Order: sequence, then structure tokens, then C-alpha cells
Amino acid sequence: MNDIESESTISQTSSNPKEKSSDFLSSTINYKEVFDQAGDYILLLEIVSGDIPIIRDMNDTALRIHGYTREQLINKPISFIDPNITPETAKARINAIQSGELVVFEVQHRKNDGTIIDAEAQVRLISIDGKQFILSIERDISDRKRLERKLDEQIQRFNLIVAGAKDGIWDWDVPNKRVLYSPRWKAMRGFSDDEISDSEEEWKKSIHPEDIQRVLASITAHFDGKTQWFNEDYRVKCKNGTWLWINDRGLALRDKTGKVIRMAGSETDITERKRTENELRLTKERFETIFNEAPLGIALIDSLTGHIYAANPMFAKIAGRTMEEMGNIDWMSITHPDDIKEDSDNMALLNAGKIPGFQMRKRYIRPDSNVVWINMTIAPVTVEDKTHPRHLCMIQDITENLKIEEQLRQAQKMESIGLLAGGVAHDFNNILQAVIGYGSMAKERLNNDPLTKEFVVEILNGANRAAELTRALLAYSRKQVIMPKIQNLNTIVCNIEKMIRRILREDIELRTILDSKDIMVNIDASQIDQVLLNLVTNARDAMPDGGSLIIKTGVAEINSKYSEAYSFENFGMYAVLTVSDTGIGMDLKTKKNIFEPFFTTKEVGKGTGLGLAMAYGIIKQHDGNINVYSEPGNGTTFRIYLPLIQKAEEISSEAFEMVPIGCGETILLAEDDATVRKIIGMYLQEHGYNTIEVQDGEEAVRAYKEHCNKISLLLFDIIMPKKNGKDAYEAIKKLSDNVKVIFTSGYTDEMVAIKGIHKEKLDFVSKPVNLDALLRKIRTVLNKQHV
Repeated sequence: MNDIESESTISQTSSNPKEKSSDFLSSTINYKEVFDQAGDYILLLEIVSGDIPIIRDMNDTALRIHGYTREQLINKPISFIDPNITPETAKARINAIQSGELVVFEVQHRKNDGTIIDAEAQVRLISIDGKQFILSIERDISDRKRLERKLDEQIQRFNLIVAGAKDGIWDWDVPNKRVLYSPRWKAMRGFSDDEISDSEEEWKKSIHPEDIQRVLASITAHFDGKTQWFNEDYRVKCKNGTWLWINDRGLALRDKTGKVIRMAGSETDITERKRTENELRLTKERFETIFNEAPLGIALIDSLTGHIYAANPMFAKIAGRTMEEMGNIDWMSITHPDDIKEDSDNMALLNAGKIPGFQMRKRYIRPDSNVVWINMTIAPVTVEDKTHPRHLCMIQDITENLKIEEQLRQAQKMESIGLLAGGVAHDFNNILQAVIGYGSMAKERLNNDPLTKEFVVEILNGANRAAELTRALLAYSRKQVIMPKIQNLNTIVCNIEKMIRRILREDIELRTILDSKDIMVNIDASQIDQVLLNLVTNARDAMPDGGSLIIKTGVAEINSKYSEAYSFENFGMYAVLTVSDTGIGMDLKTKKNIFEPFFTTKEVGKGTGLGLAMAYGIIKQHDGNINVYSEPGNGTTFRIYLPLIQKAEEISSEAFEMVPIGCGETILLAEDDATVRKIIGMYLQEHGYNTIEVQDGEEAVRAYKEHCNKISLLLFDIIMPKKNGKDAYEAIKKLSDNVKVIFTSGYTDEMVAIKGIHKEKLDFVSKPVNLDALLRKIRTVLNKQHV
């Protein structure tokens, strides 16, 4: 200070207590020495009215720090070293210190070399010689300000990172239960920055009820030092009520005692990841379900070694192995030796890239030595390990299918045989018709020649046996005409006994045990013959080493309880036809399936599996029932139940009636076979009828138009050239709706059914025609009242 010579200068101008203390200070301390040696730099500024303060004095420290000489600074405005000062800021600072209290400012001063230093100024207003001065004691805070600026930069950078980060940041003051949530933390839940308080409860109440206990337990484990980090996936509730999946990570800070005082962390939205994981999980579950539940066998197999990496349960079942066994075998070890080469050749082509895949039919051998046929499809699959290419193998068990195919082939053979038999039967029956017809008429004319008549009788017997043989063959091939009528069951068994003996081997004993009384039933004898032939054939095959076959007739009463137990439609008296053998018998499983179509216990090619199914159907059509009793090794017994006819008046006395004679009625006879037409015409004429004979349906219609007034009955063969018998009948019905008709045919039941004869309940006589039976039929139809 230029004008300050001693401490007495200040004391002389002071009259208040503060000035008195300065007086005391000046009397005890060398002021100039303290002023110049102070560690802080001191400036004495004079307040100039309406202007910026002027530098009047400074200590040596101020000169050293600023790099100026005293002459360079003295009497300069403070703006010389303070580039930021303006009259306004100067006035504001002077106003702030008018109270006389110490005021602290942060200022910036420019050094002589042009650099800027930051300073903290402690400023007080003083009075010297009546003038106002500012005493500014200043300290260089440049280092501190640099640190603050660096910290600010770091804070700004941190805030920028937090603001730009996708994660939500949180800082938990554990003892005070307060949490600082970043804007992103709130925005992830759909909240603005001012919508969530900094309480711990805001976080807890947002956690899904199903997750809260797990999350809290995980935090407790981290606080207890059991985990290095807190890391959990859980759901939090958003503002709109939806749930957000997050991954939350945090680390606890502890004091010297180990107590947790702080914890900070971040949250990441993993909703999309969870959705993808869930879709992958569902896809995996669906694939595993398809793989495990597929009706096809599926396996992943090493294309080079043949090792089975994975197989589903169906594959193991088809191969006859357990799932554990499947993991320790290759495809060669389960394949039939005869199929390995073809399979290996195909695999070589697949591995060489010459074929994209292949299919083949092959056999597996099960551990019990049984062979199973499969259809196999092979396709390569892409894997990362190129040294071990793999392929997908899908298999289907076709063993039963092959059996059914064979059974169908057998059935088709039987169908062909039946068609052949039907065609042959038609022509053969026409030949037999001529033999029987002419023989019958010859027999009537030989009353005076007993020996010749006996010869003719034998001829007729042979023809009738031939007709019976034809009928039996048709029954066996299931082509017979359905003609139910009241008959004696004992007679039916006797008539087919010879046929049965022909199909049995010599090592099988046949015994028939017939009831002592007639057993009358309303049945189609040819169908019952078919049932018997099927049962006898099965019994024969069940006795490969010979045995006994017993056919027995009888009656039984079926009460209500028995009817319910054995599925009888009605209870009452039944005729019983029993077929028993001493063969190998059947187990319970076989008995349950014995009447199912295509079910058979015979080897492939040895049976169709249709016989018993058809037998069952035939008996049911007759309102009857069929039961089987059998045990392995103890033979088999079939019992057939048919409704019994008990009233005498229901029993036909046809066999004992006299042959009726015509009364001159005219019959229009349409038959394409000339021999049959001639013999039937002659027989009708000899027994009192007139005939008009034609050879096809068209002639029949024309003849009816010419002679309709005198024709009483139509006797038409069903199958004829130009117009069949049924069509000719329909054409005639248009002319006269009360015309009566009898149809004949040597064709099979299918052909008759096609023409609708049985469906319309039209009268029918099967060829070869028994001429006496034909006369009875004609008389019956002529005597019918037209409905």
C-alpha cells in the first residue's frame, strides 16, 4: 500500500469498536509484514462512485501469483485482472457487502501471461480516511475448480449414459429405505419422472405376486453374503396394467462392520427374450410331444456308423426294445439279415449325395425272434458335425397290413371262385333241368316196365345229387340264393353230412347226434349249410393230428337272464345246433375277436378271416345267436341257436301234398335255353296248363300284348338276352298291373338281388327246378288274391 506508512493511519480515522480493535492490532503487530507475507493474496480496492473499483494496494503474494509488478497494477480498475467484472456486477457485489458482513465470491483473474486463475474472495467493506474501500482476501482455487469441472463433466457424462441407456438404474439407501430411480427405470413401467416417489415400496409393490418372495429371498441371500451379485428375472407391473419381464442386477455396499448401507443396480427389459424363450419352449414341447406321441416310429441315426442317437417310444415298440436298449444299438443289429445289403446300398448312395433320400420295405427282428415288416422313409438332416452326418428315419409297422392284404387277396380269390361257380352253376343247372325234367316224365311213362323205371329213378337220383352238389358249392362260395322256409334241422344236417365227410381227413372221426324229435326252424338251408361248412373247416384245421368232430341237434329254453347274458334278442324255445371238436382250442383274447372280419389265427395264405364273421351274420339274420366255448388244449364248441317253430300248423306239409293239376290256365313261359323251355313247357302241358313259349324278354312283351286276355301267369327266367325277365315283367305291368309272375334262375344271389326280386318280395324258384315243386308254386301263386 503506497500511502500506508503505519498502523496508526487506520486507527486515527476510526471511532467505532471495530476500529478500536484495529487500533489494538496495529499496536501489537507489524501490519506491513503480515500484509505482505500472508499466504492468500490481498487486494485493497477503492470504491469509485458509479464506476468499477480501483486497485489501490496489494500484497506481495498477489503480485507473485498474478505475475505483475506493483506499478503495473496500482491504480488500475479491477477489470484489469478480472475480465468478467462489469459495472453491474461491481454494483451488485458492493450492494452485497454494504452490511459490513464478510461476503464470499468466486472470481476469475487474468495473469500477466494471459492465463486465468480461479479464486475465492472473502470481501469486506472498510473505511479509511472517510473513503470506502473493499478489502478482498483471495485464495487460488484453480485446482479445486478443475476437479469440480472434471467431476461435473463426469456427472454429466454419467447422466448422459443413464439417460441414453436402455436399462433402468436404481440406487438404494438401505437404512433409510429410499431408492433413487432413473427416468429410464420409470419409463420402462410407463411412468413419467414425477409419477413415482423415491420410496422402497414403489419397487416392491410393482413386483408380480408370484415373484415377490423369490426376489426378496434372493436379496436376503446377497445381503447375507451367500451370493456375489443379486441377479433375478421377474415380472413388474406397468402403468397400463400389463406385466414386464426384467432382469435385475445389483451389488451391495457395506460399512466397516459389514452392514449393508447401500445397493445399486440396473434393470433390463427382457420381455421379448422371455417371449422368444417361451415360444422356443412351447416349440420344443410340441416337438417332443409329436416325437413321443407320433404313431410312426422316428429315430435320428448316424449315417456312417448306423448308431441310433435318439428314438421315440413307437420306434422302440416296433423294434421290440426298451428306450434304454435303443440308445445302445445300431440299425444293422435289428434288421433282418436279408435286408441289410439293400439298406446299406441305399445309405451309400445317400451319403454320396446321389439321392436325396429313399423309401423301402424291410424287416426287423425282435428279441423274441418275431419278424415285423415295416415301411421305412429315410431323409438326411443338417448338423454342425460334418464328420458324423445323420439322417431321420421314420418307420411304420405294416405287418398286420400285409396280413390283411393277403386276406383280401384270398377273399378276392374266393370272390373269383364264387363268380366262376355262379356262371358254371347257371349252365350246369340248365343241363340238370333237362335231365331231371325228361327223367321225371320218362318215369311216369314206365309204370309197366319196372326195371327201366328203376334205371330212370337212379338217373334222377344222380341228377338230384348233382344239383345238391351244385347247391353246396354255391353255399361254400357264399353265392346261394336266400330262400328261408320252415324245415327240419335234423334233415339239413343229414343232407350236408356227405359234403362234410369229403372235406375232413381220414384221421378225424365224424359223429352226428340228432334229436329224436323233429326240430322245425324257419331258415335258409343253404345258409345254414354254409355256416356248418365254415365251422367244420375251422375244426378240421384245429386238429392237425386228428381227433373227433361232433355235430349235435337239440332244443333249449332261453330265459330272460340267459337272454341278457348272451345278447339274445328274444327269450323262449330255440333249436340248438352244436359243433364240437377236440382240437387245440383258443385263449380268451382269440375268443373275443373270433367273429371279427379278417381276424384269423392261421398263417398268411391259409385263411381269409371271413368265415366266422359271415357265419355270425347269417345266424343273426335268422334272429338267432352263436356262442363259442373253448380253452387252450381242450377243444372248441360252437352252439348255434335258432328260433324253434312249435305250432303244428306252421309246419309245411308240402312234401306230403299231391301234385296239383292245372285247370287249363295259360302260362307265358320265357326261357332262353331251348332244352329247359321245352321240358318245362311239356311238363306244364301234361299237368293241365296251356303254354305260350318265347326265348327272350322282348318276345315275352309282344306275346303278352297279343294274348293278354287269356294269360294267367308269367313264368320268366331272370337272365335272358335282349330284355331280361325283370324288365319284361315291368313292361307288362304297365299294360296290366294285376299280372302274376314267378321268376326262375340258375344265377347267384348277387344277380338276383341286383334285379330286385327278393327286395320286392316276388316269387322265385331256383334252378334246377323241381318240377313237382314248380307245380305247387304255380298253384299257390294262381290261388293268391291280388292285393
